[in-house]
Amino acid sequence: MKSKDIYPGIVFIILSIFLYFQTLSFPNKTSADDVGAAFWPRVLLLIIIILSILLIILAIKNRKIQSEDNKDNVIFEKVKFYLKPIAGIAFCFLFFLLFKVIGFFIMTFVLYITLALLITKSYKKVWLTLIEAAVIVTICYVVFDSILKVNLPQGIFFI
Repeated sequence: MKSKDIYPGIVFIILSIFLYFQTLSFPNKTSADDVGAAFWPRVLLLIIIILSILLIILAIKNRKIQSEDNKDNVIFEKVKFYLKPIAGIAFCFLFFLLFKVIGFFIMTFVLYITLALLITKSYKKVWLTLIEAAVIVTICYVVFDSILKVNLPQGIFFI
């Protein structure tokens, strides 16, 4: 963890506390069996707060001071650090632009593979990524197209 991880942790804690107080205005339970509309958002916000506190603790625990002669390497590491997230956002934007034209299932398959390859550090198990993508797309097809009868964009290939 880097010392820069402290700031996002603090921001997420403040944002989560603010949103938690916003859930206090949600409607109350309608019956004894009902957990209420605010239950799930509150659970998620509490999980975010706990994980943010953990992030801050780990960042403080593992704080390291970088030496001056390591500055060139730091700049390279910063560029390398931001390159994959920017590429991931670009592919998500491309997915958004093309899924109506090419089709939801094909673009979901391509997006899954692309993001999985961006995340992994080793490309040794590309075949496993292909199988995972096929399973995910099949599950999406069965759930949304066959069971729920949701009309998803079929695109030029009618898939």
